Amino acid sequence: MPFVEIDWSRFNNSRHDGRALGLPELLAYITRPSRLLLTFIGAYLDYPLPKKPALRRLAVAHIVLVSILAVFVSCPVVLSTRFLPIFAPLSLSSAKTIALILLHWQTVVAFIFLIIWQTTKAAAKIRDLQSAASTGVGLLRRKLLVTQVYRAAFGSTCVLAGAWIAYLATSYLTDLLPPPFIELLFTEILDPLVFATSALLLVTWSVAQVTVIFYLTIIAVEFRALHDDIADDGNLYQSPVTKHYVLVHSRLRKMLDHFNLVASWFMLCLVTTAVVGLFVLVLAVFEVDNLDLNEKETLVDIGVSLGLTLTFLTQLIAIIVFSLIVHHEVHYIASAVGMLIASERNLHDQTYSVAIAYLQHFWRQSPGVSLGGIAVINKRLVVGLLLFLLLAATRLLGKW
Repeated sequence: MPFVEIDWSRFNNSRHDGRALGLPELLAYITRPSRLLLTFIGAYLDYPLPKKPALRRLAVAHIVLVSILAVFVSCPVVLSTRFLPIFAPLSLSSAKTIALILLHWQTVVAFIFLIIWQTTKAAAKIRDLQSAASTGVGLLRRKLLVTQVYRAAFGSTCVLAGAWIAYLATSYLTDLLPPPFIELLFTEILDPLVFATSALLLVTWSVAQVTVIFYLTIIAVEFRALHDDIADDGNLYQSPVTKHYVLVHSRLRKMLDHFNLVASWFMLCLVTTAVVGLFVLVLAVFEVDNLDLNEKETLVDIGVSLGLTLTFLTQLIAIIVFSLIVHHEVHYIASAVGMLIASERNLHDQTYSVAIAYLQHFWRQSPGVSLGGIAVINKRLVVGLLLFLLLAATRLLGKW
């Protein structure tokens, strides 16, 4: 039978000291770069509170201090929003400003998300649900793939964050580039403070995105392990086997539901701001008749706009692709059970009833990666979003 208890001591998951790692240790080993980065900036909060009263009060003070810092660092973004060129004619410069402010709002929301994710112990709860459902067999089978996905996501987001930090440093701390926003009220004395807070937000922004992608991958590989076992099992017609897979699938869905509970609103923010930012930048390209490439500000606007387009496009592709993978793996059991019902093989007693009951329950809820509890990311949603954006852009450009 698949999904039996796994003796983790038989597997050597450490490349350095040779010690055997359990599921918590393996997850901690993979995500070690994120923890080190958060610890370096003082924003790592996912640790157990000490039992001693003095140390416990110190840990609580740390959490409160980071929460206050999240409010403080959002002030430059709130003030910059006052200067959004909404009613001005759309140009490449104004579109760049709008997209930059949207990116800064992403960083603020990412900081808040990381505080909520760590203080609610979301990672530990997902790990416990994963262990209760499948003992981590999906992660064990595809340990290398999960590690590669995490490292690719961590590396790419750090490169993007580093590029934006370099741009802000050049804008705020030197005279080589103009300020990123329009007529901000900050003086030269406050510019280093604004840069420091923006850099801090960009670091947490990269870690927050890596966290989302990593746990989407974890969920996908666990459902994939169930997918493989169902496909290879020739005893699915037996009632105990069917009940076993239904039970494991329902437990894995609890892991997905908890992820949606904590992260769906953050993903909704990323998707909406990325879509609006791309929409504004694309419209600006079509609205601009001629550009003077000899002007320094024009070249800066083009370079920053290309960077923003790459950033937003990368976010959308990553979230949509990984969410569609999760959706496919979650829904495989429905097709497998449907094929079992439609087959000519004689089913055991209660197998048909169990299959029909679970299918009705499954399609009533339609599980998947949620966007703020509003919609589930699937192919229909993606196609509808693309058609809507195409129609809106066509009408706004007067080419309908």
